[in-house]
Amino acid sequence: MTGANLVFDLNIASNNTGGAIIVWSSQADTQSTMHAQSVNAAGDLSWGISGVPISTFKGSFIEAVPDGNGGAYLAWLDDRASITYSNSYVQHIASDGIVQWQDNGLATKLSTLNQQWQEIIADGSGGAFVTFAEWVTGNHTITYSQQLNSTGLAWANSVVVTTGQGWQYSSSMALNNSGGIIVAWSDQRNEGDVYAQNICSTGALGNCVLGLPEITSDSMLSVYPNPSDGNFTVTSLGILDRIIVTDVLGKVIFSIVPASEETTIALPDANSGIYFAKLVSGNREVVKKLIFK
Repeated sequence: MTGANLVFDLNIASNNTGGAIIVWSSQADTQSTMHAQSVNAAGDLSWGISGVPISTFKGSFIEAVPDGNGGAYLAWLDDRASITYSNSYVQHIASDGIVQWQDNGLATKLSTLNQQWQEIIADGSGGAFVTFAEWVTGNHTITYSQQLNSTGLAWANSVVVTTGQGWQYSSSMALNNSGGIIVAWSDQRNEGDVYAQNICSTGALGNCVLGLPEITSDSMLSVYPNPSDGNFTVTSLGILDRIIVTDVLGKVIFSIVPASEETTIALPDANSGIYFAKLVSGNREVVKKLIFK
């Protein structure tokens, strides 16, 4: 990581293998960019001497969390659309230094309003959650949340956490053990309080109703065909919180929040061999052995 550039924002996350992933913004002359670098426990650089490009726009308030597979999820704010406001952007970088989503990152919510107070946490299942606040007027903000998975944004739209009058800012998150999060924030609607909201894995607010009342037998779940060519279907008596596919070493190769009781999964590029599907409902789970031909 060398060069004559001015570095003005930086963050670091573990790569879960004894090393770390570092992400930063820098400026050379009038051009600002974002880069990332992976370093192992011996101090060796994994992604070239200058790292890999993340965005051709200047990022600020950069945050990074591990993805559980040697890569990281990144979140930042930038003003690429207008110098009068910033939006929240995210990116997933794999362990080999290849970005997984579109160039320059995905917007968590495109808006002409200024977004601030962004935070990101790993979800423990190969994804992440991000929250941010958006200014509606000079003294009123709305807090949003979004879940990230291997394919990008897990929820069709960022979820409104609160619309209370006044400032809602400095949000923080914790996993709720039901595949979602609890968000807490400072709130000025009554001159200064702390509020919290529960968000389910589906993006719904409030008490999370489990997709399955109890997983007690294989008859409540079905995975077919098995063996398969990497294309298979999972059915259940209720909507599962999450389906996670791992290889025999436990590496997550696919993760999804189901939208219905039947979920079709296509993994045509997976090598032949044995895999496992973890079917999660609240704090209960069933693991199914998969055979890919």
